[in-house]
Amino acid sequence: MEHDPWSGLLNPGERILWQGQPDGRIELRGVKPAKLLVGAVFATVGMSVCGLGLVQLSEGDLMGLVPAVFGLAFVAVGARAAVGDMLLDAYERSRSWYTLTSQRMLVATDAFGRKRLRDWPILPETGLIYEEGPPGSVLVSGRRTAGFRRIAEARKVYDLARQVQRAQLRDGAEMDAGP
Repeated sequence: MEHDPWSGLLNPGERILWQGQPDGRIELRGVKPAKLLVGAVFATVGMSVCGLGLVQLSEGDLMGLVPAVFGLAFVAVGARAAVGDMLLDAYERSRSWYTLTSQRMLVATDAFGRKRLRDWPILPETGLIYEEGPPGSVLVSGRRTAGFRRIAEARKVYDLARQVQRAQLRDGAEMDAGP
């Protein structure tokens, strides 16, 4: 018997319409010049302080450990500020799987030893945003990172999500009509 990873996660009657994985490459469009500059300044100061500590250590002065370690901390903070968000985002996308169902958008992520499942219902009033690529994105309006980011079939997925909305509008109108 084959194990269904979605067993118990889908609502009764909910069907999978599309599944895919985002592009896990680093997105250079996300570079923020101010963060890059601040990160570079921190890293440069950190390397200078670390270098001073290493010179002291090479002269036999163990107190050189203090600026060396302090400088490394500045280098780490600078690197994180400059490019850390881009790298973390790319890694998380490479460890994510997207599923569009007849009711929801699901994002499953398995990164840093932590599994997470996020979902957003697709209701008639849900604002959907199509961002042209390559690769494109299908996002939930009003939320910066909700939805499917950087997917090859963005237009197809957007059209499917809109079909889900139209079906719910038809179903709702039939229920309102009564007997």
